[in-house]
Amino acid sequence: MTKKVLSYALATMIGLGTGAALSKNVSASTTGTLPAISSNTDAAYRDGVFLGRRDAEQGRLRHVSVGRWSSAQNRAAFQAGYNAGFNVAAL
Repeated sequence: MTKKVLSYALATMIGLGTGAALSKNVSASTTGTLPAISSNTDAAYRDGVFLGRRDAEQGRLRHVSVGRWSSAQNRAAFQAGYNAGFNVAAL
């Protein structure tokens, strides 16, 4: 009986240890922080931050697709946001 309990305990500990070693807890890693984005920040900047961070997290090369926005001001905001998001996630 005691050997059976010890066998189950050992198997459980090995399983949990292996699972913990092989998993990558993305939510617990803090690679950096972005500047605070206030509610009055424009959509182009927020879009750039989102896409830049996503590209860096997925291991893609930096590719700023400013053609998504028509005005020069929005393109500049998108590029700034993309670079900020990419740089923070790539750390």
